[in-house]
Amino acid sequence: MKKIGFGVFTESKPAVQGLFALAIAFTFSCSGGGGGNGAGDDGGDIQQLQSSSSGGGYNPQPSSSSGGGYSSGGIGNSSSSGPSSSSAPPPSSSSGCTAIDNTTIKFCLNGEMKNYSDYANYSYIEYAGQIYRTVEIGTQTWMAENLNYDVNGSACYDNDPANCAKYGRLYDWATAMDICPSGWHIPSSADWDQLFRYVDGTTGTSSPYSSPTAGKHLKAASGWNDYYGIPAGTDDFGFSALPGASSFDGDFYGVGDYGSWWSRTDRGSQGGAYSQRMVYHNEYTSHSSYDKSNLFSVRCLKGTPSSSSGCTAIDNTTTKFCLNGEMKNYSDYADYSYIEYEGQVYRTVLIGTQTWMAENLNYNASGSRCYDNSSTNCPKYGRLYDWATAMAGSASSIANPSGVQGICPSGWHIPSDDEWDVLMTEVGGSSTAGKHLKAQTGWNENGNGLDTYGFTAMPGGSNPLFPAGNSGVWWSSSESESLQSPLLMRYDDEVALHMTGSGSFLFSVRCVKD
Repeated sequence: MKKIGFGVFTESKPAVQGLFALAIAFTFSCSGGGGGNGAGDDGGDIQQLQSSSSGGGYNPQPSSSSGGGYSSGGIGNSSSSGPSSSSAPPPSSSSGCTAIDNTTIKFCLNGEMKNYSDYANYSYIEYAGQIYRTVEIGTQTWMAENLNYDVNGSACYDNDPANCAKYGRLYDWATAMDICPSGWHIPSSADWDQLFRYVDGTTGTSSPYSSPTAGKHLKAASGWNDYYGIPAGTDDFGFSALPGASSFDGDFYGVGDYGSWWSRTDRGSQGGAYSQRMVYHNEYTSHSSYDKSNLFSVRCLKGTPSSSSGCTAIDNTTTKFCLNGEMKNYSDYADYSYIEYEGQVYRTVLIGTQTWMAENLNYNASGSRCYDNSSTNCPKYGRLYDWATAMAGSASSIANPSGVQGICPSGWHIPSDDEWDVLMTEVGGSSTAGKHLKAQTGWNENGNGLDTYGFTAMPGGSNPLFPAGNSGVWWSSSESESLQSPLLMRYDDEVALHMTGSGSFLFSVRCVKD
């Protein structure tokens, strides 16, 4: 078994680095979970580009959506009156400029080069060799151009580089979740809702939100196919949405007619994830649920992902729960349930054959602490426990199931190493388990995960050694040569791996059902 010393954590906070010389320092085991092959087939009931939402839109495949836009039958089957423009070539700008012509002084806006100095709410960011205009809209700062970062899992429309220069690249959902610059992130449905409500002047709490007029205000003033001579958009806020269209299974659909942009909000056990759409012939924005293998455009939003509601696990009820910063209904997720324990409602999730608590334990046992002794950290991360407290004095166990209830509710127990390994195998193996198990929010330096299975691992840190936000560490019932064996995930990689060390450290607890 290869073991890695603590020197690999020298990037941690300076105040923490000095602790790495401790004689009881942990060492890391790279054995991890079994290899497995990835699950996450996005629930086979979502048909390629099929939409499950309402609102205007374009669907090359059969759609259940209503409202203005395209329905079944392929490109050029319009439900609105007037001629279809699908066969027309994409419009071109008068000067021919695109986003790749941007500099730190000038930028391309609706086909014309402009000066940043003439626009108080415009700025720019340099990323991977391209300069992107940014724009403040209300309290949000958005990239004002579609992302054009070349990475596996992306494509130019029709595989033509000229389309990447104009419309940006198209990405599948998993690729999109990790590609924004540092300090930026993929917006959630709630983030898109905030944008749409700001520009259409409405209020409300329903999410995802389809706006009857936001498309008009957000679409670029050029670059969209013509509809009876009526401009597609007025670009009143400088968002400059362009119709980069989509791709599925190597085929491309609808450039010039519509734009679709990924949200980081997925649909849990129902499969798929939400995207936002605008079309050339109406003023709508609409939300749609699509298979994650579709390729759509990406816009990045400044800041770290945060919830619009500020919810945490303590906001859970028996009908609603907090997931990645947004309140959800249990009725929408077949694999989710809940358990009430010591005054708190915990979400639970079925992953393979195991049922896990989907939140860190927050039971106020003697000897436990909130991170940094701050009571505001317990609702977010749960409490931290030393091994003896977590085990409630029980002896170690390597069995599967461990048989150690510890401080877990009746009918639940502290997982053994083998039970952690079963989980990692189920989600694709140790080398990528962190990516699939980490929450979509809460991790430092844009180190969030996909939360593919609803495990929603949060970086609760430890006392001492690991800062909250950087790392999450969870106790196991197992020990080796009198050293305990917790599981570690970090913000800066995709792995989940076992450690060994002293039981005096304070780590998080997840319980698994008997």
